[in-house]
Amino acid sequence: MPERLSTLCYLTSEQLSAPPDLGQLRPLASAGAAQLVANAYMHSVDQSQGVLEGEQLVRSLLEQTDEPWEPRIIWEPSGKTWITEAQAAHDLVVLFAQREKSQYSLPVDWSMLKEIERPFLVVNPGQKRRKRDKVLAAIDIANKKQADLNEQIMAMSAQMANHYEAELHVISVVQISQVAADLDLVDPIKQEAAFREKYMTALEGLAKKYSALPAHVYVKTGVPSDVIRKQAKKLDVIMTAAGTERRSGLSGFLFGNTVETVLAQSPNNVLIVPRQI
Repeated sequence: MPERLSTLCYLTSEQLSAPPDLGQLRPLASAGAAQLVANAYMHSVDQSQGVLEGEQLVRSLLEQTDEPWEPRIIWEPSGKTWITEAQAAHDLVVLFAQREKSQYSLPVDWSMLKEIERPFLVVNPGQKRRKRDKVLAAIDIANKKQADLNEQIMAMSAQMANHYEAELHVISVVQISQVAADLDLVDPIKQEAAFREKYMTALEGLAKKYSALPAHVYVKTGVPSDVIRKQAKKLDVIMTAAGTERRSGLSGFLFGNTVETVLAQSPNNVLIVPRQI
């Protein structure tokens, strides 16, 4: 039986008026305590009236689903302060991306994301369930300093795979110089074969610990964000998971190029796992 999971789902003021499909979160709402927080700020010029209208909209939204969401209406310019304080009581924070024509954008700015210390899931509003869902966990097996973060990514990915009844796939990308490859100074195919021989055993061992099959484990070379995105597309995954480091001595997190690019370009749901110290 999958481990219970406490989920906090945040809707912006814009999403409160045009709410996304909460049915996509059914596996999470069924996994444990689930709170739906809707920001009524700017929904009305009057705070009390805005909160009242927000409560009516949320009540109407929840009548369309049988899931046990606990509703909460807040009134904040960005929601950052409330989420920062509320996240401690939850295992996962969920944000729905916003759809603008054919593009998807983050529902909040980077400053808010950097305040989230819990794993958070950015949901593509157009994401559809497959006959067989897949979760792709991206880790850095070559970086020994990231061993604990790799474990955290794998643990959270495995938990999400269990709740979504999905296959767990694992990828590790070793970055090589694209310039060197373009100048034929290195052979990308031979490099990938060499790195696969060097790291596959360790990666398969870690994957097995979280019940991922050897056939679902991949060692690749290239630009990590590009390779991860292409592998996710090839597998047609429902979710891609990646990790990020906490900024030492400062509030928030240091988002690397890989995480930022995956978040910005991925057509599927993205799970970000901040390193827990």
